[in-house]
Amino acid sequence: MKVTDSRELDDSVRRRRECQTCGHRFTTFERLDRLRCPRCGATDSKVSTYLDLEHGLRRSRECPRCGNRFTSTERVDAVSILVVKKDGRREEYNRGKVLEGVRKACSKRPVLPAQMEALVDEVEAVLYNTGLPEVESHYIGELVVERLRQLDLVAYIRFASVYRPLQDLESLRRELDSLLQSQPGG
Repeated sequence: MKVTDSRELDDSVRRRRECQTCGHRFTTFERLDRLRCPRCGATDSKVSTYLDLEHGLRRSRECPRCGNRFTSTERVDAVSILVVKKDGRREEYNRGKVLEGVRKACSKRPVLPAQMEALVDEVEAVLYNTGLPEVESHYIGELVVERLRQLDLVAYIRFASVYRPLQDLESLRRELDSLLQSQPGG
């Protein structure tokens, strides 16, 4: 695979790649926190080996500063999706933004990081399976809200208060009443 373009985003590195065999183009994202040495924080690690995974690569790295060995993973996004914002602007889908919103909603809740990652994985699977080149930000928010409702009701309310029209106490009360009625014994 050949890297045709590389760009550092907020929490990851986006690389546009091209297959040397068939010419297929795709994008990969590698999280920056996985590239820094967990012991000393150096960013200039060297790749010693790599392993092809079903949807990306796992690399064994070595820090030249402290000698620490660690691994990083890079996942493949088959198609680039544009997100249409409420004001009409378009920007490339950023997994980090969705994950950060989920983390904020789940703050101080009994939700594991792996559960949050799995939730975002599910949302991404739905997005990529639509086959659409553009999706509205509201649609992504609704996908997250549906999954948070199943995962943690407090996180659901926190997230829904941003993505749904819960603009006053009355609309919040209606949403809470709906939740209570849908609960077993509610």
